[in-house]
Amino acid sequence: MSRHPLRNPQRMQYLFLALAVVWTITLLYVVFLINKQKQLETLVHELQQRLDRESGD
Repeated sequence: MSRHPLRNPQRMQYLFLALAVVWTITLLYVVFLINKQKQLETLVHELQQRLDRESGD
């Protein structure tokens, strides 16, 4: 009689570890994207200010 694969504590441990790794990578990627968005917003703001100054001359 074969046992259910998830009843094996060793496999459950690996599954939990894999899930933790995936969550950590996802979280880091989201933080990276938020940081990138802030950089882009700053760049757009600086370019807009420069454009306003040049068009005001």
